Amino acid sequence: MFKIKYMRVDFDKTYLFHDIDRHGTVKNTISGLLVDDFTMMISFLPDWDSIDKVLERRKSNPKYDVVYHQSCIIGKNGKHTGLFFTSHINQQGDTNHLIEYEWWQNPKWEQNRDSNEDEVQTLKIYIEKQDTPYEVIAEKYNDEYKIKIGEQELTGKANCVIDYSKSMMWLGAANRLLDGSDQFDEGFARIFEGEINKLHIQKAPMMGYSKRLFFDDFDKFKSFGYNVEDDGVFISTDFSQTTALKARDFSGNGLHPMVYRKEWIS
Repeated sequence: MFKIKYMRVDFDKTYLFHDIDRHGTVKNTISGLLVDDFTMMISFLPDWDSIDKVLERRKSNPKYDVVYHQSCIIGKNGKHTGLFFTSHINQQGDTNHLIEYEWWQNPKWEQNRDSNEDEVQTLKIYIEKQDTPYEVIAEKYNDEYKIKIGEQELTGKANCVIDYSKSMMWLGAANRLLDGSDQFDEGFARIFEGEINKLHIQKAPMMGYSKRLFFDDFDKFKSFGYNVEDDGVFISTDFSQTTALKARDFSGNGLHPMVYRKEWIS
């Protein structure tokens, strides 16, 4: 058995993939994250108590016709894209949980370039509540998205995905830029509370053996080394080395997630 390492993310600590590279060492920058082809692997466990508290609070709020709570595990802001964890209470009073990959697209963009016609697309996999981390693989190749959790797998065709190259990349939230302002909306911020213990994102496809090794034994996965340029590796980490400011990217690309503080962003 290998010891599982965890990193807590919540209202007090979420991460931002900062676009600062003073020395030109980052080969694969955030502008390419979740934009072109990619394989993303992530392992996480939501804080069930936190979810229950949010749902209970929203049950008594007439603002919510449907009682639900959605948080962003990792994604880009704007018209959000990325991986989300959603819980909702159905008409029978039961709470359902699902993991979603979301993106926005506009099939008519080349004809009229009207962003009002952008449409959201979502791949949804319902999951059972568990006390061990969920291991998720999300991919995009040949204009097709895929999400895989255990034996469950869904695919969806993309049709003119909107431009996310200038969007900010978050870990543990969808957008925290309105923190502390009158415009702050927790449904917009979509802050994730829970544990994240592994993350790997690259452009090149990966063999099934490598994917399984990443989840089962990150140290061995890491020991094979990374071809940052040819494989287009953005980040690879098990969050075993973190400071008050950042978490280490072991790939050598140098895209270390930074703890988000509003006063650090100009």
